[in-house]
Amino acid sequence: MSSLPVPAVEVPQEGRTPTARPGAAERLPLSVVILARNEERRIGRCLASVQWAAELIVVDGMSQDRTKEICERFGAQVISHAFEGSFAQERNLGMERARHEWVLQLDADDVVTPAFRDAVSRLLAAPQPHDAFKFRRKSYLLGRFMRYGGWHHYLPNLVRRERVRYEGLVHERPVLQGTIGQLDADVEHHPCESLAGFLDRHNRYTSLGAMELVARTGPLSERELRARLLGKPRKTFWKTYIKKQGFREGLHGLVFSLFFAGVELIKWAKVWEHSLAGAQAPQRAAAPSARPARPQGRETLSVVLMTKNEEARLAACLDHVGGWADEIVIIDDLSTDRTVEIARGYTDQVFSFASEDNHDRQWNRGIERATGEWILHIDADEVVTPPLRDAIDRRLADAAGYDAFEMMRKNVFLGRAMRQGGWYHRHLVLFRRQRARCVGRGIHVRLHVDGRIGFLDAEIEHHPFSSITQFIGRQNHYTTVEVQGLRAERGVLPIRAIVYQLSVRPAKLFWKSYRKNQGRREGLHGLVFGLLYAFVHIMLWAKYWELTGATPAGHAHASPTPNAS
Repeated sequence: MSSLPVPAVEVPQEGRTPTARPGAAERLPLSVVILARNEERRIGRCLASVQWAAELIVVDGMSQDRTKEICERFGAQVISHAFEGSFAQERNLGMERARHEWVLQLDADDVVTPAFRDAVSRLLAAPQPHDAFKFRRKSYLLGRFMRYGGWHHYLPNLVRRERVRYEGLVHERPVLQGTIGQLDADVEHHPCESLAGFLDRHNRYTSLGAMELVARTGPLSERELRARLLGKPRKTFWKTYIKKQGFREGLHGLVFSLFFAGVELIKWAKVWEHSLAGAQAPQRAAAPSARPARPQGRETLSVVLMTKNEEARLAACLDHVGGWADEIVIIDDLSTDRTVEIARGYTDQVFSFASEDNHDRQWNRGIERATGEWILHIDADEVVTPPLRDAIDRRLADAAGYDAFEMMRKNVFLGRAMRQGGWYHRHLVLFRRQRARCVGRGIHVRLHVDGRIGFLDAEIEHHPFSSITQFIGRQNHYTTVEVQGLRAERGVLPIRAIVYQLSVRPAKLFWKSYRKNQGRREGLHGLVFGLLYAFVHIMLWAKYWELTGATPAGHAHASPTPNAS
């Protein structure tokens, strides 16, 4: 079979002007549709690998970076379209604008190889009986081609424009009446430059996947949800690591399998979250009808907060302490919303500093700027309830012999106060200004008190997460920060220690939360909480492995092909 001539195209380095595209007569009669959003780091490589195609169309989800500019430099037609929750809709939109009979559907993290280009050239040179062709996607995890584990798979994404339409939200699929042929060539897929990026992407995808499942399955009973929360992640891990031999990829295969099991967990946790909509659940304490008053006889008290983009919660938090505290000091981490504006409605003691993820330093900045004898340090997602205010007033009226007080922190998880499972714990946030300083350098604050610490028989309410999506996003960020400290503290550990932390330790943490600390008494809230926090441990240690580059002999990192055309 003869093939059309296909000139080679140089892949430019980032930031450089791309080389000129081949002339119109030299290009293959093919439309390429690429989905993208905020892909300035990767879209250039993808477009460079398909410069031989007659038409390049990028369906851009209203990017806020240089994606559109880069696409236009490569000669692509850009369709700016706000994402409406369906990748199938995006692919169909691209095909509606396409002019050629055959359309190749790609993502911005795909790279077309020379072998694939040649295979397409041969296909287009002769009549074809099929309406679509499947080809293999050669996926990479942190630079390693994942031959095993199920990630080297087929996609039917070379399609006839008039004969195929896509359906589905996340894992969109072509719907056609004809047959599907097979193209014996690979497209390279580089989906995540980091594990943090992997989690960020799948945090979005699982929200869409959960919506699809809810629409398909309808309401599920507690028993059905429990079975899926426990069974689906386990089945996913077994399928990728054992059945599809992910174990042959070494630690890459273990991390890959654990993360995809975690993705399955997150998806079903979000399905459960949908079932909570409209359910009766404890709500955040209502703002007082009038600002509370400062009592007589109490030592002076400064309330100190750290904030960052808290416009949605800050006012409700400050309503419970404004007028009661002698002063409010706010250390803001360069918020880009209305946080500072709202804060100034309660106090003129508002200071802006970049935290650089060092919360101990931010706390100390607040301590240094406060003037009260005592400091109560709270976050915008915490509520100082009337019973807590009364308890503090009584203790600070006669606190002789004490320099700090612990209290109980009542954490509320998706509307439920978690008194079991290990999340109802002591919290040290009330202390004499002159007798305490923070001594750490990370996310979780370590307060050192030079003196005697007592116990305050009261609770502070904590509402840290409004959704599973927010929980995963926050823990993704926290573990990225924490792993730096872990690396400095532990150095480079042997492989067996990392495997233990990735496999055995999460199981122990779940058992401790769900069984030993009786999280099971919290129902599905306790089950989801225990499972998610076990996965957070996996996040942390997988990022430790990523950061340290710890790789057993025989499993060195493979480098992706730098020039794909």
